[in-house]
Amino acid sequence: MKQRSIKYLLILLATTTAISLIFKGPIPAWLKWYDPHMWLGLSDWGVYKYFIWQIATYILLPTPDADASLMFLFNTGFTLYLLWTIGKALSYQKSLRDFWILFLGSGAIGGASAGLALILSHSTGHLAGWTPALYGLLMGWILANQHGRVLVFFAIPMPIKWVILGAAAVTLYLDVAGGLYLQFIASLTAILFGYLYAIIAWEAHSPFKQLHSLERFLHRLRGKKAKIHDFEVYHDIR
Repeated sequence: MKQRSIKYLLILLATTTAISLIFKGPIPAWLKWYDPHMWLGLSDWGVYKYFIWQIATYILLPTPDADASLMFLFNTGFTLYLLWTIGKALSYQKSLRDFWILFLGSGAIGGASAGLALILSHSTGHLAGWTPALYGLLMGWILANQHGRVLVFFAIPMPIKWVILGAAAVTLYLDVAGGLYLQFIASLTAILFGYLYAIIAWEAHSPFKQLHSLERFLHRLRGKKAKIHDFEVYHDIR
């Protein structure tokens, strides 16, 4: 029951991906006007048209260069399975609300940062794909499972934190090397959002001692806000 909304998300992502792939084929020019990437993907055209929803809806689409290849379908299936597995685990460990805040919040923060970059640089570009939202979610999952291990290549046990952080580092590097600067900005800010949310909302500590002083500072800020809120509630009751 708890995961029903996650199932709906997976169905939505699979549906929008299938529809988007249709527009990659040889279709009449007038049908291009109905391409989901035009209306839901984040673009300079949409930003200047004030299509604010694009900062969040871009995560519902595959990347602009996606094609109906066997490799893409395999990657998509694996990503949806990963999203389902992590979403189910996180909703039990924390709450379903935490899952949605991490997934949608990371995506929206990443999209807003990319949109701001388009405005400030006066450049053109197009952003689509669920990578930023997924990495923001994974960052929260790391902090909820700091001592967890996974089997790499189904044989080598490795800590979750190094597998995910290594994959994120490679992805960010490839984005920069390939000139995908919007993707880089969105993914980086989404990862930061996932980290900050987990640290502040769950009063967690990362597995990196170098960051513990910053995290204690964030915990103190959260504690002060909670005390102020408690005082206001008490004052209102009286």
